[in-house]
Amino acid sequence: YYIKRVIGMPGDTVKFDTWEVFIKKSQGTDFVKLNEGYLSPANKGKTFLPIDVKETEFLVPEGQYFVMGDNRNNSSDSRSCFMSCSVQNLGHFISRSNVVGKIWMDFGYINIFREWGILSTSNWAWTHSPRFLSTPKDWVYNELK
Repeated sequence: YYIKRVIGMPGDTVKFDTWEVFIKKSQGTDFVKLNEGYLSPANKGKTFLPIDVKETEFLVPEGQYFVMGDNRNNSSDSRSCFMSCSVQNLGHFISRSNVVGKIWMDFGYINIFREWGILSTSNWAWTHSPRFLSTPKDWVYNELK
């Protein structure tokens, strides 16, 4: 099982440019840059495509979704076909039948080697404050309304 954020809905076009994510809604004419305030400082503005992925735009087919993890620097998700584009030809999208639930409490991602550690004073301290309960439960992209 994967825990991912739905970025593109059926009919949307997801575009990657200059380390940011843009969406063109199914009936829209222009791309809008997503405000991804839920991303940690280590991931904000650092969304990239794997080197072997040549496309920069993805039209989401009917009944499918484009999903990404919040740990953009190290996430197996639609950008990389869940690490199986060339092996199993799974494609960049997941079907509605593969969505099994919705997260109702997010404890966030913690990398013990990057997010916190021992400072030069030998005291434990957070590099970035934990986001356990500070991230909104439901994120709404107001820029797409």
